[in-house]
Amino acid sequence: MEDKIFLKPAALGKYLPMLSHPDLLSDIIEKGRLKYFDAGDIVMDFGISVTSIPILLEGNLRVVRHDDEGRELLLYYLTEGQSCAASLQCCMNNKKSEVQAIAEEECTILFLPQEVTNDWIMQYPEWKDFIIRTYQSRFEDLLNTLDALAFSKLDERLSFYLQEKSRIHKDDTVHISHQDIANDLNSSREVISRLLKKMEQRGMLILGRNSIRLLDM
Repeated sequence: MEDKIFLKPAALGKYLPMLSHPDLLSDIIEKGRLKYFDAGDIVMDFGISVTSIPILLEGNLRVVRHDDEGRELLLYYLTEGQSCAASLQCCMNNKKSEVQAIAEEECTILFLPQEVTNDWIMQYPEWKDFIIRTYQSRFEDLLNTLDALAFSKLDERLSFYLQEKSRIHKDDTVHISHQDIANDLNSSREVISRLLKKMEQRGMLILGRNSIRLLDM
């Protein structure tokens, strides 16, 4: 579904306060397209040609890769006002997607066509700054992911994972199954359940049916 009525300068300013040049906002309104996704929808998939830059206006996305055995590796989350560095790189270099972006909840995403966004880098310094900040932010996210994989024990990775889930959803209760956590952390459901039970015994969280309430992480 698309809706151009929603694309107004005031609405854009709410989500993208760093973009304020009137001509740039006018170009975004003219060229941009909004699309809506339900929780669980695949926004971007492996192997597709990326021709538009997505900017998340509402909701949350998780960006993942899969190994040769189909196991999922979480790269980073996207929240309101953010864009995906992987899609930027593919879009600007005419490459196919090497990642998958999945809606964590209902999402509203603004798609901007590649043929105009390249020109905006030269026309509008604030757009160039937005692109640079996007790369920097996602690079920092990837470093955190690599640090967790390389240097942290599974219980520390689990704690970080739950805190990130809580942060992006702005809710101290994380609604997720033990199996889904295991998939994201490349572990088994039994191991994750055992670690969660220990964390509950330490007063760090309360376990429910497909829910985890964080207390003292």
